Amino acid sequence: MFDKVSQDVPSFGALPRRAWTALGILELVCTVGLIVPDALHWQPSLTILAASVLAVESLVFVGVHVKYREVTPTILSGVLGLLMAFIAYGRILLQPIL
Repeated sequence: MFDKVSQDVPSFGALPRRAWTALGILELVCTVGLIVPDALHWQPSLTILAASVLAVESLVFVGVHVKYREVTPTILSGVLGLLMAFIAYGRILLQPIL
């Protein structure tokens, strides 16, 4: 399926398949890190770390999509990056996790 999708989206060629797999695993780990630490009241600072990593990753993706002139993925990555940055900001300053 990756080969079929990569033909339709030029920016998929920016990284090798193993890199995309590693990024997918990183995103899954960070997604768990957004929810589980706060829900279990265990190491809640991991939520800040996960949101920050996802915000930086989204920023990198915005750059890649701009390079390939892909409008929709650029907007999607930008919105998700802003959301992750807001979560990190909110957990650091607005409602700190102790």
